[in-house]
Amino acid sequence: MQEENNNNNIMNNNINNDNNINYDNNDNNEYNENNEKLNNNINEIEINNNNDFNKVTNNENDINNNLSINNEKTNNNKDIKNLDNNNPNNSLSNLLSNISPIPTNSSSSSNIEDTIEIKTGTSTPTTVKIKCKLLPPSILSNSFPITVTIKNPKPIQSSNFFQNNYVEYEIETITNDNNIILVKRRYSDFEWLRNTLLKNNPGLMIPPLPNKKMGSRRFELSFIEKRMKFLQNFIDNIINNKIFLANESLVYFLTETNKEKFLFKMKELNNYVPSSFIEDLKTLNGYVLINSNDDNNNEIYFENIKSYFKINDTLLYRLNYNLKEFNTNIKSSINNLDGILNDLEMLFNLNKKVLMKDKITLSYENLLLFFKDYKNILENQNILIKNYIKDFFKYNKMKSNSYFELIKNRENIRDKYLTNKKNLLNKKEYLFNKDIKYWEINSKENIDYYKLKNNKEYAFEMMLTNESILLESEKKKYGYVNRMNIEELKKYIANNCKTYIENIDAFIQKFYLTITDLLNAYARIQIFIGNYKN
Repeated sequence: MQEENNNNNIMNNNINNDNNINYDNNDNNEYNENNEKLNNNINEIEINNNNDFNKVTNNENDINNNLSINNEKTNNNKDIKNLDNNNPNNSLSNLLSNISPIPTNSSSSSNIEDTIEIKTGTSTPTTVKIKCKLLPPSILSNSFPITVTIKNPKPIQSSNFFQNNYVEYEIETITNDNNIILVKRRYSDFEWLRNTLLKNNPGLMIPPLPNKKMGSRRFELSFIEKRMKFLQNFIDNIINNKIFLANESLVYFLTETNKEKFLFKMKELNNYVPSSFIEDLKTLNGYVLINSNDDNNNEIYFENIKSYFKINDTLLYRLNYNLKEFNTNIKSSINNLDGILNDLEMLFNLNKKVLMKDKITLSYENLLLFFKDYKNILENQNILIKNYIKDFFKYNKMKSNSYFELIKNRENIRDKYLTNKKNLLNKKEYLFNKDIKYWEINSKENIDYYKLKNNKEYAFEMMLTNESILLESEKKKYGYVNRMNIEELKKYIANNCKTYIENIDAFIQKFYLTITDLLNAYARIQIFIGNYKN
């Protein structure tokens, strides 16, 4: 995630503000530097992928069976290094031709018990059902679907010298029986909610929040409105998941109107440490499904996904930069139109005063009206491009970062399990040649002591009981996160398909109206010219 933060910092430092329309040759240098970021990120993919895969190989002997696949992936990455900065479309096509297809069957996202197809690897995981704790319903999950609206942002002057000023938002929740709940929350409350959901729901993708912004600009109306839109996106994604709706943190976030009680609950939930045993996980149906196999056959699958998201992130970054430049150029054109309109206004008034209603005066009048319409059309188009294209893709870049965060969490769980597995195996190898009293065997077990000293596999099964139980728990958690990562990717893609189509449809329809306005202005000019000719 550090790379993502660096990207955001570079963008914040290098890209002009929306209101700034004056730029010089330094901007071209900055853009060239940003273009070079694509090659830098792509080079890192080969290094990171090889490092990550080698890490697994060192910890797990079974992965040696996949070395031939790893070599093929490395050769594919050589093509990634040669991406052409000046032709990102071809570059992305070349990349995707070397990455295995991602399963996108949206129907499986609604039924977690469907068979998962892994496109890479040597075998298909065996699915095992494990009983866990039942997540009780809440006022929100019982009222599904609910509607949540974030509105009426209000800057708050803090009375505490040591506390910063902040913006407070009203959050209105309407249940399916039309019960209305109104609470007030600040940005840090949203942060707390996301961190709590992240802590209590391993394997699930938690939607992103807009970046935290310090300084006086966070109180500007344009910034507050943009942040509120991204916060709305966050909460909309949260309330579509029934697991989150039953989560205690979300219930208090949306329904607790007493501020002191809410703060007390925040501290209480912050101190809660979730169990490492998968059996203690709370789900809506009281069980979880895990991939039981232990051969890491889907490592290449996840490496392909990581490569895709890294290139996708870089291209979305560049797209956002170019769209910002495009918005700036349109604003510059609009400002130039103000000068044109001023000159036409003066010429129209001059001719109206001197020549009265002759055809020259009427020409200036119609031309003035046309350019006024044209200015309004450009302003509307600029707003549409910003809201439906620039901000949309910016938030989708943030969403891809959240999925990347999910993959990194899976890798941490994987590395912990494989490292502990190797260490425990080495410890058992060492103890096998020592006295049985050091083996920490469960005294309640029926032990065959002859077999214990003569059958290594049986001895390993019996010794270090407590550590073996903990390792088995880590294995289950790894299997659960493996499966959920794939399921979450399917949901992510299915949801993106829906939101992309809806967003593009809304953009095209509204943009078409601006073109209709331009055609109306054109028709008015044609009527004037026709009358003149007659």
